[in-house]
Amino acid sequence: MKNRNYILSISFLILLYGCYKEKEVPLDEVIISMTGNNTFIPADGISKQLITIEIPSTTADPNNSITLTTTKGLFDIVNKNTITVVAQNVTINDTLHKIASVNLISSTDEGTAYVTATIKNYSQVDTITFTNGFIFSMTGNQTFIPADGVSKQLITIEIPPTTIEANNTIALTTSKGLFDVVNKNSTTVVAQNVTINESLHKIASIYLVSSNDTGSAYVTASIKNYIQTDTIKFTNAFAEQIRISVDKLNYQISNTGEVTVTVKISRFAGHGTPTPGQNITLIAMDSTQNPNQQVGQFRNFTTRTDGAGNCLNYFSIPFTNAYYGKVKFLATVPTDDSSKFISDSTTITAY
Repeated sequence: MKNRNYILSISFLILLYGCYKEKEVPLDEVIISMTGNNTFIPADGISKQLITIEIPSTTADPNNSITLTTTKGLFDIVNKNTITVVAQNVTINDTLHKIASVNLISSTDEGTAYVTATIKNYSQVDTITFTNGFIFSMTGNQTFIPADGVSKQLITIEIPPTTIEANNTIALTTSKGLFDVVNKNSTTVVAQNVTINESLHKIASIYLVSSNDTGSAYVTASIKNYIQTDTIKFTNAFAEQIRISVDKLNYQISNTGEVTVTVKISRFAGHGTPTPGQNITLIAMDSTQNPNQQVGQFRNFTTRTDGAGNCLNYFSIPFTNAYYGKVKFLATVPTDDSSKFISDSTTITAY
């Protein structure tokens, strides 16, 4: 009797273990990945989201079928909220993959579609948001503009042509520079109907005016719960003109006397102002006007321009190394990134 009960107990454990093993997910039933090519699509009843499912390449052919269901929208071809797709053998970079794909068509009501892929007893879920607040594209006509306070970048935003009029308004903000017309770092624009090649588009555009400081401007466009960001780089606005002036043309050498030397840089009319911090090279030459024959000394070692394009320095000749005669001041500043310079000079008499 005891032996019988023992055998029954062992049999029960074996059966229980077998049931448990059946619930484990074999490797050949696992979905490696399930991805969509967009996070959002317009809730217009025509926009599509491509869904791609990959399963292990070792999966036996009878297990290649994947069942898909969605809580919102319909799968194309069948025009239903459920479909079965079969993973196909695809060679990518000499490696075998098993991949299935299908398009999900949006509904006209906003919300999140939960798409479930099932292969035997394994399931995986991905989400796609259907929204009336959607931006197709956001582009600038240039990659960078000078940080001169006047240069402009045209920003164009396109939204789906099916967007209802109430959702045509787009909010814009920028981390640097100002939007023209409003002269602020935030504004709203309204997309207008534009026909291009007999096709209806909804497009809004606005100019971003550069600031005087270099760096990246992050421009963000938002419409309802959808946000998109573009980057415009403000680059160094080099000097195009340079002028040097002094407060005295005749300088008497002394222990305390100095000549105030002012260098001012600017840009041509309509080109704004140079970016502050341009590096000025300033030297004083003797009557030979040979850059290697320098005289006297400047008080400041740092010779960078301020926000107005000015650079002030102070020149003197010490008694310990006295020089009498003509002194030529030469100021130079870079005019582009290729080591080109512009210069100006003036002459005083030391006595």
